[in-house]
Amino acid sequence: MMPNLPKDYLAQLKAEYPKRAKGKAYGWPEAFKQLQMRFKEGHDFETILQGTKDYCAACRISGDYGSEFVKMASTFYGKQLCFLDEYELEDAVPEVRYRKPEELSDRQRQADILAFQRDPLIRRASK
Repeated sequence: MMPNLPKDYLAQLKAEYPKRAKGKAYGWPEAFKQLQMRFKEGHDFETILQGTKDYCAACRISGDYGSEFVKMASTFYGKQLCFLDEYELEDAVPEVRYRKPEELSDRQRQADILAFQRDPLIRRASK
């Protein structure tokens, strides 16, 4: 049974999905098919959207945001039901938020730079 979906549900998911490294595919056509299957299985849009937001936050915390380590959307919404994974976001945020730049790995620093360059909300907040 298909749930009552917002008309722009795919755009909402794309907007919340973490950015991947430049040139890395997201697999959105396949992700769309996977989402249709998840809805038929009875998963609701709000759960999937919240899982997407949590995954994005976890990618920012881990330093994977904007890298090749972000899962393809087709995998995230696939049979493994990654959108149901739980992330320990509250405990990790203060630790990452207050780290000194010299304590970050090169990969984390590069991910922060990429996130800053790509995300207008981060740029605005830093001014």
